[in-house]
Amino acid sequence: MSSTIGGVSGLGGGSPSSVWNNPQILGALLPGYNITALDQAMQAQLTADAIPLNQLSTQLSTLQGQASAWQQIQTDLGSLQSDAQTLAGTAPYTALTASTSAPTEVTVSVAPGTTGVAGTYQVAVSQLAQTEIDNSATQTSDTAGLGYSGSFTINGHTVNVGSSDSLQTIAQSINSANANVTATVLPTIGGYVLNIASTEGNAISWSDPNNILSDLGVLSGGAPAHQLQAAKMALYTINGVSEQSATNSDSSTIPGVTLNLLATTGSTPAFVNLTQNQQAVTSAVQKLASDFNTLLGDLNKYGGKGGTLDGQASLLSISQTLQQTLTGSNAAQPAGYQSLAEVGVTLTAPVSAPSNLSLSVNATTLQNALQSDPGAVQSLLNGASGIATTLQQQLNAFVGPTGSIPSQLTSLQNQISSIGTEINDPNSPINQEISMQQQALQTQFQNMLTALMTSQSQGQQIQGFLQAQYGTFGNSSQSGGSSSGG
Repeated sequence: MSSTIGGVSGLGGGSPSSVWNNPQILGALLPGYNITALDQAMQAQLTADAIPLNQLSTQLSTLQGQASAWQQIQTDLGSLQSDAQTLAGTAPYTALTASTSAPTEVTVSVAPGTTGVAGTYQVAVSQLAQTEIDNSATQTSDTAGLGYSGSFTINGHTVNVGSSDSLQTIAQSINSANANVTATVLPTIGGYVLNIASTEGNAISWSDPNNILSDLGVLSGGAPAHQLQAAKMALYTINGVSEQSATNSDSSTIPGVTLNLLATTGSTPAFVNLTQNQQAVTSAVQKLASDFNTLLGDLNKYGGKGGTLDGQASLLSISQTLQQTLTGSNAAQPAGYQSLAEVGVTLTAPVSAPSNLSLSVNATTLQNALQSDPGAVQSLLNGASGIATTLQQQLNAFVGPTGSIPSQLTSLQNQISSIGTEINDPNSPINQEISMQQQALQTQFQNMLTALMTSQSQGQQIQGFLQAQYGTFGNSSQSGGSSSGG
């Protein structure tokens, strides 16, 4: 019997487990038994044994979802904190914009982010800057070699000339010297001239040791021989203070402000007005409103019924705290505005969906308030008890280095890490327990199958014995009966 079982175990040359785990082979070996049902029963028990692990996986998935939701809320609050920080500072209220009373004579521009003191500047232009322009004598060809050899300098930069160089070649060499001049060959009556123009309002300085410029007719006695225009500096005053510039532009006298001089102003100066850039404040408030609405949407998404963070009181605390600050009236504010609603910033919801709150900004109302009393608007937002100042403090308690949300995320990440290790580590207690249960069940199943196969083998041997014995006995009985009957 044992040899029979050993022979069965080795069918196909595989290990015993390859037979025990193959219902088709076992079904063929044990045709009288429902091996599939036995296998399904074992698999059901294995599934039951794995329930604690599946429960941990479900718990892990829940915690990961909560961590993801809190991370999004933290991102939303971080954006809002940045907005509050901007409005609690000074930059939006000191940002400047500019205009001019004489745009055909003086224009003005302000670099983005420029801050300063608003005021009016008188700009009187008495002379515009102009470049120096000089010509050479007329040459019959612009491409033929001129036969000059040596060098000269322009504004301290050396230009080398070879005997085969033409007028065009010399112009190219001057431009390559980066001497703050532009050389061009121009056609004229009877031939071509070399035209040299400075790029700034400063006069061109020359040095001609090999008399090349003199032979070309650019210089005579060391001075320009064919000067079309002398260099001039721009001369002007700003609030009565004399200034000059090699170009018709001034970007250094008033920080962050560029003046472009287009024409002389005569007896009436141009008035350049620097005023508060109301759009800077409006844009900052609009961004805060937009980011707050994003936060409200995510709070409803994650904290609403059935949401990932449904039932967590800390979400309600965030919403209520910020809403009270944005909609409340601050009696501690000095005379002026005491609430955002007074300057056009309101928290409302549609009648059909009262839970869908949103913060809206009436830009016209806000800009009118800024025009009427900019100091009061600034105090409302960035004063010691201002709304932006208060928001910044509250948000820091939520998402600052020691805030409640980073602490919440740290706790969740620790739980996620712990459960993940318990699930994935084969040596963890729960995996060890499941492995032992599975091994015990496998052993029981194999023992049962061995017993069945042993029983089947014994039955086959008994049946063979009976057939051998009683089959012969039966035949002899029939024969004996016949003799007796005779």
